[in-house]
Amino acid sequence: MNEGLLHCARCDTYKNSSEFYRHKNRPEGHAAYCIECEKATPRRYNTGKGQIKGPKGKTGPTGTRKPRRPVEILPKGMLRCSKCKEVKPTYDFHRHSATKRGWAGQCKLCRAPAPKVREQDKYGNFRCTKCGVFKSCESFYIHKNYKNSGF
Repeated sequence: MNEGLLHCARCDTYKNSSEFYRHKNRPEGHAAYCIECEKATPRRYNTGKGQIKGPKGKTGPTGTRKPRRPVEILPKGMLRCSKCKEVKPTYDFHRHSATKRGWAGQCKLCRAPAPKVREQDKYGNFRCTKCGVFKSCESFYIHKNYKNSGF
């Protein structure tokens, strides 16, 4: 093979390196196909059926991706909770500086941990989580902030 000649993988011919696009990630520094073959290849396009076709490297193995969801416009100071789907004021959401809008996706009620429910026997006694013995509710400490903690 002569210096300066490159092989086009599509038309199976050897051509001068000036007839290939530059491609810095390829071993020889040029594209695998010549300029004529690149231009003859149809470009991917929007099919109009909800699927947008683009380059395979950015969209996935099939070359398609889902269309974007329509953006919901809410009044200023209101957000929709991603869990309960209710529209609530921003003070019902925690601040979250890592997100684009600056607020958490779920409201404070949905993000709060579920209250711990203690196992109860048929006599109304609760099982201690440390020793596993059923005891009456008077023997458990009830925190002032968690009045409804299963008792």
